[in-house]
Amino acid sequence: MTVHPASELLQSLNDPTNAGWAWSPQPEAQRLVEELMLVFLERCPDSAAFGERIIAETGTHITDWAGVILTPDTPETRDRLDQAGYTPRTTEFVDEDIHYAFEQRLGVFPDILLTESDRMSVGLRVESIADCFAFNQLKGFEHIQGEPFARARWAPIYSGERAALWVMERHGYNGYHLAFEPAENRIAAMHHLERFRTRARCFG
Repeated sequence: MTVHPASELLQSLNDPTNAGWAWSPQPEAQRLVEELMLVFLERCPDSAAFGERIIAETGTHITDWAGVILTPDTPETRDRLDQAGYTPRTTEFVDEDIHYAFEQRLGVFPDILLTESDRMSVGLRVESIADCFAFNQLKGFEHIQGEPFARARWAPIYSGERAALWVMERHGYNGYHLAFEPAENRIAAMHHLERFRTRARCFG
């Protein structure tokens, strides 16, 4: 039997001795994220209640869904980011008071954005904002930013004391900016997704 190169690649990726699997614990990053989330949830009780629902209904923590945390830019926060292995990355921002983004490449952690203001925000990753609003019977659908099938959309779902919980839907884009996209581009993206989902998966 002829082994397809793709099969060899998959076997290599599934091999736990592969160097690509040499992940190491990142306790400082985990501690930083948990502390930021705790401060945020104290500021926004409705988000904390939503987090309890997530635990009860999915067995996961709200932090597991967080794709980004926005927090005030302070010297202490900068030091903690450095200690936690977060490094700066260049990206786009939609708000004028946000200028810096940090990522942790040694683990699966939310990005951390720094703002000149004293507000905090958390963005939860969802596949579909419309489905999220429908399933959870959330109010404020009219406040969704971004067009259907655009590369990025987000919407606020709960707010508190200088804090807001958002849901964000992104497709092949990891920035934080909204840009108008022609309808033909969005349609082309859907065609590409359909081809990807119907691709051949069995080789040999």
